[in-house]
Amino acid sequence: MNLSISAIKGWSAVLVLSSTALGSAIYWELNTDYAPREHKVQVKLTTALPKISSLPEESFSLPPLANFTEIVERPLFNETRRPFEPEVTLPDSAKGARPVKVLRKLDWALVGVVLTPQRRSALLWSRARNKFMRVQQGAEFEGWKLEEVLSNKIIIVNGKQRQALDLRTY
Repeated sequence: MNLSISAIKGWSAVLVLSSTALGSAIYWELNTDYAPREHKVQVKLTTALPKISSLPEESFSLPPLANFTEIVERPLFNETRRPFEPEVTLPDSAKGARPVKVLRKLDWALVGVVLTPQRRSALLWSRARNKFMRVQQGAEFEGWKLEEVLSNKIIIVNGKQRQALDLRTY
């Protein structure tokens, strides 16, 4: 392999130039900031925005709750989507005896329970009165006594009548 001096000098010059170019490119890449830059854009509105005081006043009111009874009675997250009916249960001693006549449908629905070591209470809601009531276990309300509070239902007693209200699912 016979290389002339001029060929070696030529290849050396090519290597030096390409190394310098490559080093410059690497230096430029490392020192260039590619972060996005904020561009200020000015927009001129051709029409003036109306003043708030010049906007027409529209009185808005929600429709009465009575318009939504179908929605309330057919809970969205209940599998059957059937209207909520409280379950009537009788004590074991009354089974096989004459059926007990229910005096009236209870107006309250169980919407929440609170179970702590110190107390047990239920949150009831009356659809007709649109009112909530909190009752502690053992307390009375509208002639009914809250006998027991469980995690998914309550047991209420009115004389010989005993009723279980299941926790309402929405």
